[in-house]
Amino acid sequence: MQKVESQAEFRNQLIAKGKERTKLFSWDNTANVIWKTITKVYSDKK
Repeated sequence: MQKVESQAEFRNQLIAKGKERTKLFSWDNTANVIWKTITKVYSDKK
């Protein structure tokens, strides 16, 4: 934490990496994964 606080360049690199990582996630993708899981569980119980 001290490194993040004291080194602006390191902090900015972490921020940039975090912003790039958020592109991997979306509500649509999350909803699709949940829907597929629900339908699989439901079909397995038949």
